[in-house]
Amino acid sequence: MNKKGFTLLELAIVLIIVGVLSAGAMKILFGAFNNNKQTATRNNIALIVKDIAAYTVKGRRLPATLDRATSQTNDTFGRALVYAAAENLEDTDICSVQTTDMSINGAVTENNIAFLVISTGEDGQQQYTKSDNTYTFNNGNDDVVGWMNLGTLQAMAGCDGSLSIEQNKLPDAIVSNTYSFKLTPKGGTSPYKWCVESDNSATVKNQMYFGINNSDKTHSMKNIGDCTSANGVTNDTITLHSDTKQLSIAESDSGSALIKVRLEDANGITITKNFDLRILRNFEVAMEAPTGGEPPSGGFSDFQSNKGETVSTQGNPDTASVIINENELKIVQNNGDSSTSVFSSCSPDITNSNACPKFENHGKFAAYFVYNYTHNPNDTWGYPRPAFGFTFAVIKSYYNDSNNVKKTTLGLVGDAGPQLGYGSMGEQYLNWGNSFAVEFDLQNDQSGDPNNNHLGIISNVDVIDWSSYNSSHPKYDSTEGYRVYSPWQKYKIFPRTIHGNYGDTADYWSHNQSCGGSKVTGRGCYYDSSTEMIPNNYDKTTPSLYGLRVEAVSGCNYKCTDCNKQTGINNYIFINVWRKDENSINNSADLKKEMQDVTLNHTYDYVTQPSSTRHYPTTVGNPLMSSCIPDDTTSTGRTLDTIRVGFTSGKWGSSNATYIEYIITNFRSSVTQY
Repeated sequence: MNKKGFTLLELAIVLIIVGVLSAGAMKILFGAFNNNKQTATRNNIALIVKDIAAYTVKGRRLPATLDRATSQTNDTFGRALVYAAAENLEDTDICSVQTTDMSINGAVTENNIAFLVISTGEDGQQQYTKSDNTYTFNNGNDDVVGWMNLGTLQAMAGCDGSLSIEQNKLPDAIVSNTYSFKLTPKGGTSPYKWCVESDNSATVKNQMYFGINNSDKTHSMKNIGDCTSANGVTNDTITLHSDTKQLSIAESDSGSALIKVRLEDANGITITKNFDLRILRNFEVAMEAPTGGEPPSGGFSDFQSNKGETVSTQGNPDTASVIINENELKIVQNNGDSSTSVFSSCSPDITNSNACPKFENHGKFAAYFVYNYTHNPNDTWGYPRPAFGFTFAVIKSYYNDSNNVKKTTLGLVGDAGPQLGYGSMGEQYLNWGNSFAVEFDLQNDQSGDPNNNHLGIISNVDVIDWSSYNSSHPKYDSTEGYRVYSPWQKYKIFPRTIHGNYGDTADYWSHNQSCGGSKVTGRGCYYDSSTEMIPNNYDKTTPSLYGLRVEAVSGCNYKCTDCNKQTGINNYIFINVWRKDENSINNSADLKKEMQDVTLNHTYDYVTQPSSTRHYPTTVGNPLMSSCIPDDTTSTGRTLDTIRVGFTSGKWGSSNATYIEYIITNFRSSVTQY
């Protein structure tokens, strides 16, 4: 028994644990909800249970009355809530007892209840029954009850020897692979009894088991709420496994599963713990970097070039257009060479082990890389020749040939003009698909690009210029707001690269702002005359390096203020770009994680916050650039349903003898669904 006092730091940590664990530890039972007040009562009781747990954790004792722990002592009908604590916990250190005599029966049965809170519902009639210290709730009534068991409360309070599960995270499950992971108890008294539930029937419940070892297939995963003391497995440890079965996943199935583990010890103390099991397809494994700070060992191992260069090519920059090593990619501009592209070599066949990732109207995308370039500022002509720049592109992964057969895109091939390798030279390259790219532009005479030395978000969709339409086709609708998408909107084979502000208001998101103003952040373009967008590190002992983070979320509304799996012509892609210098990144652990960890998605987290309090992480700050582009999911040719990522560069267009290398390192990328 531990009776030490808590420091403020310890209390803060405990309260965080309360917030994390209470969702899995707290239970709510309710009958038929016929109005908003009944639903509000259920939600309030959930919060009250958290308040009671937080109060108990601080002092190791339950509150004597409800008002000691919370200001909410009535339900939404104005009636006093019923609060009951286990008799042997009254004015007692909760760490000093092993069991309680309070139980609940009804839709679920559970012993060792520490406390409960009850509302008699809309009719105000007590429809539950109490016999000794057992409360019974019948299905169909409108009573609402929330409670917490002793084991969970003790685990939150950090009692010595309190029952818990040692593991806090499950390893990812990989499609077409077997799965095995062992869970072990901590505290409590042996023997232990385990039971496991899941909400994912297709992938988990039908394909995975919990047992004493890898070959124990006695128990399949159960439905949420079905675990009881009678249907568990008695053993000191439990193994979650797929036996010898290779996991499969349907296209319509979720990429994650709730795994709820119930653990009971010999004294009847019971806890539950929730785990999030990610189920990744092979392409997600290939494209997703580890969460640690080191770059993936094979960052470019699956990239290929339209020029034929493949991984580990030790190319001569005088003749090669792409040099690909595992941790470094060089795109070379040299004499007489046309534009170049290098992309991940995935397959459009979703059943293929190297399938391209799905994006559609529920995709989350994040990528990070470090970039720079090098060329002699005094080449054989005696003066520096201009560098056109390059793009990082996210494109459609396939095209349909004349027989409507899917084939993998070859990447993007552009020109020396404003496309910078991102433009299409034919249907087989882009197929009019709605791709997008981040353009690194160093040239100062490009048509439509008013300034050199800028970054821009460009897309392969041409949003209509409303000036050519009259009042019968208004650009503003009282319901829809500004119609960025319209029936007259056209998709072009060349992307929208002109950085001009065609919109009248800030709502008109799909057009980029002009790059005319220095250091103007926001819609689609960033220009800064005081520093190089791509640092030239020719002959530098200490190179100047920038890290770039690109994120995209699909299924958004036309202003990208809400991303909730929008479909059809109402589907928009929210794109954000951050750039930080490498010294700043390496000097801040928080900034390093927020920039480099591609399992995070700041864009999705931002749009799912309440609009009044939305903010990006403080360290990484607001994006350098944002854009909101339409993506028509009613079309088979225009939607960004499956994607490839890569880099492109415009052709040299000059007979100068020297070359320029664009150098990409520390690349990592992730594509998942929400």
